[in-house]
Amino acid sequence: MGWIANHLPNERGRLVFQVMRPAAHLQKQVVFYWLLKCDKSVPTIAELMIPDGLEEIIFSYGGEYHRVSSRDSTQRQVLTESYVVPLKNTGLLCSRINELNMIGVKLVPGSLYHLLKTSLGSLFNKTLPVSDINHSCLGDMEHELYDAASPYAIKKLLDESLSRLFKHCLRDALTTTTVHEIFLHSGNVSIGDIKQKAGCHYRTLEKRFKERIGCTPKNLSRNIRFNLAFHAMQEIERKTNSENIHRFGYYDTSHFYRDFKFFTGALPNTLLSKDLSTEVINASNQQLIC
Repeated sequence: MGWIANHLPNERGRLVFQVMRPAAHLQKQVVFYWLLKCDKSVPTIAELMIPDGLEEIIFSYGGEYHRVSSRDSTQRQVLTESYVVPLKNTGLLCSRINELNMIGVKLVPGSLYHLLKTSLGSLFNKTLPVSDINHSCLGDMEHELYDAASPYAIKKLLDESLSRLFKHCLRDALTTTTVHEIFLHSGNVSIGDIKQKAGCHYRTLEKRFKERIGCTPKNLSRNIRFNLAFHAMQEIERKTNSENIHRFGYYDTSHFYRDFKFFTGALPNTLLSKDLSTEVINASNQQLIC
């Protein structure tokens, strides 16, 4: 047993969360790594997770948690194993059932297509257990990471393993360029601008996106724009104001509220008055900004 499943005395009773950058040569596919440890004594507070426009691999070592769609409470999962997460467009309320020990890899959209070798359109808003993937490398990584002795050792192992996985990755220029453009403009980019930059008909781009990314360019833009606006709202003590809303391309408060309800199932005053945590997602966002 390595660092991830071993709760040291100074870690007991608190949530341990770390974010690490990948090696420079991986940054076209990998955004960051994250580590999370939490023992049974830590009070359970539902964590609000907002879609960020990124794909993810999550290696889980013991423990389980509830995952409920914030837009539809009938969509519930109890997750107990490692899995991959393609893109999604619904917020999630995650509640720990017992201790958690997890290692995550946040990926640039399109990276999972290379690993899974299948269309991502049918996996939008879904999770896929690592055990169901016909890719022995992920299973091998899962076992090797469990024995890693420190966060540094985990990062080193992830860098080496993902370098091998992406070594022969043939990136699709059309989707890669469009994804870069969308992130560069924080999701505030028009279909006209996307078409012009891509140099092709939007329907052609849309079809390629659904296959390799899982959603349309418009969906991805909407995810990223709302995610950034939501974090900005958190920074000003959970208030909305017209200056903040316009900064992210929303026409007015009503436009922002429509997106807020679409992603979370509620309006800001209703959702944010609840006892919810955004500690993990805010920590991730701060690391991305740095």
